[in-house]
Amino acid sequence: MHNIRKVSFFSWLFLLQNLVFAQQFGNSPYSQFGMGDVYNAGFARNIGMAGAGGASVNNFYINQINAAMLSYRNTVTYEFGVLGGFKNLKTGDLAQNTWDMNFGYFALALPAYTKYKNGVKRNYWVTSFGITPYSTVKYNTSSSTNFGVGDSTLSYKLSGDGTTNKFFFSNGFQITKNISLGLETGFLFGPHKNETKVSFPNQNEMVLSQRKNRTDLLLKPAIAFRKQIGGIKDTAGKYIHSGLFLGFAGTYSLFTNFTNNNIGVVQRVSNLTGGTIREDTLSNISLKGINLPQAVGFSFALDKHNSNNGMWWSSVIDFDYQQWSKYTQNGQLADSWTLKLGGEYTPIRQIDKGLLNKLTYRLGAFYGQTPFMVDNKNIIESGVTAGFAFLIPKTMAQANLNFKVGQRGNSDYLLERYFNFNFGVNINDIWFVKRRVD
Repeated sequence: MHNIRKVSFFSWLFLLQNLVFAQQFGNSPYSQFGMGDVYNAGFARNIGMAGAGGASVNNFYINQINAAMLSYRNTVTYEFGVLGGFKNLKTGDLAQNTWDMNFGYFALALPAYTKYKNGVKRNYWVTSFGITPYSTVKYNTSSSTNFGVGDSTLSYKLSGDGTTNKFFFSNGFQITKNISLGLETGFLFGPHKNETKVSFPNQNEMVLSQRKNRTDLLLKPAIAFRKQIGGIKDTAGKYIHSGLFLGFAGTYSLFTNFTNNNIGVVQRVSNLTGGTIREDTLSNISLKGINLPQAVGFSFALDKHNSNNGMWWSSVIDFDYQQWSKYTQNGQLADSWTLKLGGEYTPIRQIDKGLLNKLTYRLGAFYGQTPFMVDNKNIIESGVTAGFAFLIPKTMAQANLNFKVGQRGNSDYLLERYFNFNFGVNINDIWFVKRRVD
């Protein structure tokens, strides 16, 4: 266990160093609007189930979607993962393929207040912290305009990049046997850069760039209800841990903007040398009070645990909604919503059985409306997910591999088809154990 702690600590430092510079998976012109591509909450287990699982409990994983569910954790848990993907863009007769890979997330959860009641250990307060991407901007497009006189053509190149990261600190509290509350406090930070390059016929280029850097506070209160409705009973007629559990959960996200700095710069660039001839600052504006829109999330789950309190199967449904139409920066946006369905299944956990019987299998599907609008038409996104996890021998750790296939947009403007993957590791450990002497 001490070796696991050392590996986890150095992995956290390595991931934290690289995560701040993570980029979006390939070129995405849609990301120039609003805050860009917003990352779906959740780690490896949720990714394999289409991003769903806010009301579900699996003792091997951190529930990052709903902080109230943290109170059901029994061990110290680390999670970190890598995200990557391949993307095909198509508009008219033009097509482009891009791919990318980067570090995705890190989190640590540990019990903060544990108490034994009737000989049963219960965690009344569990805390978690970590870092994930919140949104990314990465696009690179070009166009040209001809004035109809000889070779009088203006060429335009639009590009942008940047990542807004989220550092979060979450707490879950067990209020009653079936009800828990939670609160996620998040800090959003990171720069975005947008650039427009105009090339004149037989003349120098003009480059207009805008550098944006904002810091936001996120408050995300959560509530969850979880009740056992079936399973094995003890001699007193009470259900023990194994059995069927029904769960409902909800979250409400509020944002407050701390800083919002926009710096506009214009440059004249030599076509011959590529060097800057002149640079002027057009604007240096600090805007506050432009908050990100409120969001709500709802989740339903049925979890089936075996006699060792391990997950046998789970079925989950999540729905997310955010009022992006109230966000007034970077183009017209629409309210976004997503419906996500998913599940996982572990056949058996016996050591003497084959590997396929010890794997955990996951499936999911999603459909929703993105915040992006083109010609007053909403951009729809849909897809399916699949994945599996396996126990790492002689450890309390699991390795996860998940896949996501989807598309958004339409052939009239821009159609994006993508294949994403996630490789994640979650490590469970036991700290602060009081040894009992008979």
